[in-house]
Amino acid sequence: AYRRYTYTDHPKLIRLAEALHCLWPDYPPVRQARQGQERALTELYAPLYERTLDAYGLALRPGIDLGVLAWTFTALQQRDALDSFTGDPATFRGPDGVEWPVASWAIIVMLAGSCTDEDGRAFAPQELADRMPVRPFTLGDAGRT
Repeated sequence: AYRRYTYTDHPKLIRLAEALHCLWPDYPPVRQARQGQERALTELYAPLYERTLDAYGLALRPGIDLGVLAWTFTALQQRDALDSFTGDPATFRGPDGVEWPVASWAIIVMLAGSCTDEDGRAFAPQELADRMPVRPFTLGDAGRT
């Protein structure tokens, strides 16, 4: 279901898929879908997050696993998508007065606790939210930006 449909195109179908993942995880098609999603996290998203951290001049603190961060990003994004179905998504007003989706602000907070700059300096969440890239974002080994 994750590869064929989007949350906005078929929200009820995606909700059904989420329910099946929770209620019948050992059913082979459900297990295969979950394994496909996990592969996507490690093969597609983790390298994307790694390149994004590099573009922002960020390094993971010792003991922080990029795969766990990728899983958490996905979980928060999925929750944010489900909340948006209600028409009243949860928001948080940041220290600068900007209204953030709670999931987005949670990712900023998580990254602030998980990363430093390349010199080992930690960031408060708002500092990290305000940070701009320090180098071009590269898409792959070919050096494309």
